[in-house]
Order: sequence, then C-alpha cells, then structure tokens
Amino acid sequence: MAKLQSGTRIYGTANVDTILYVNTYFVANSTGVYSTGTVNSASYSIGNNFIVNTSQLSISGITFSANGSVGNTNQVLTSNSTGGVYWAAASSSGQYTSRVNNSVTDTSVTPDSSQYDIYAYTALASGLTINASTFLPTNGTKLMFRIKDNGTAQTLTWTTTGSGSFRILGTTLPTTTTVNKVTYIGCVYNSDESYWDVIAVATQA
Repeated sequence: MAKLQSGTRIYGTANVDTILYVNTYFVANSTGVYSTGTVNSASYSIGNNFIVNTSQLSISGITFSANGSVGNTNQVLTSNSTGGVYWAAASSSGQYTSRVNNSVTDTSVTPDSSQYDIYAYTALASGLTINASTFLPTNGTKLMFRIKDNGTAQTLTWTTTGSGSFRILGTTLPTTTTVNKVTYIGCVYNSDESYWDVIAVATQA
C-alpha cells in the first residue's frame, strides 16, 4: 500500500488545509470517497477547525481533491518533490497498474505524470508536438510514449529546453515515425535538474 509522505500537505473539498504525518493513507473508491484513512501520530492541522491531536484518528466517507481530481478506484494519494499531492495507481496483487492515455491521433500533448504513465497513439495522422510537462513529479518517476502512425510518416517535435522538458541520454529522440511501426520512448524524471531524461528508444523491426 502506497502511503502519503510524512508531513505532506493536502487539500480537501471543504477547503481543509491539512498536514498529515506518519502511517497515513487514503484509498479512493469508484465515487472518489475514501474508505480508509488513519493518522497514527499526535499532530494538528489548520483550516476549517479540522484538528488532529489524538493518538489515532480514523476517517471514512470523506472526499479529497488532489491536482483537480478526486481519484479513481484503487488509486492512492502520493506527493511530488515539492510537496504537491496527486493520485497514482495502487498495486494489485503486487503488480502496478499503469495508467494509459490511449489515443488514435493528436497534434500536441503536454504529458502529466500525475494522470498517466503511458501516452499511446495507435494511428497518428498528423505531426505531434510533445511539450514540456507543467506538473513536475517525484525524482525517478517513469513516463513512456508508444507511437504508431496511420501508414504515413509523421513528424515528432520534442521540447528539449526548460523545466519539465526532454533531455537525451545515450540515445536519439525520433523526429519522425517509422511507417506502420510502433516506437517506444522511455523517460525518467530527474528532479535535481528538472528534466525528463530520455534513456530508451526502440522501434519495431
């Protein structure tokens, strides 16, 4: 079970500004309402008179919004390197469930790793611009692109300067698709330098 980072600040839909400490977790059900949550530490929070100052507080039926979302089934709250909170997929039977943004085509994408782990295009019909991320995740977060064109080679334009952009390490970013072939681009976020380091590119033979 993934847990909130100690000292993470979260925001509730009732405008509750809460600081949660150790052994705290919230799991969303299909309606975004949390079925489980425990605070096992003497602590306190501010805003809307929400105070925690007991040895244990159990919470049920409370809805929290993180990064504009109330979460989906089996997602858990996690935080990035600056303390921002977002939803991530919980493990199921020890396996991580990837969040895939599956599209036929598009002209531009601004990847958001708080929402998706993989951006997939099954029949890209135009040039695609991959913008820098505006959401900056935790150090080591993985991001993947899977791109196949519609039978015609399409241009790929990558943002390679500025915070949240793509930096090439030991490989070459593809600037066009290979006709009717799948290409994978694998990235790892480096929060020390605010880049998505592109460490793997592979195209179907």
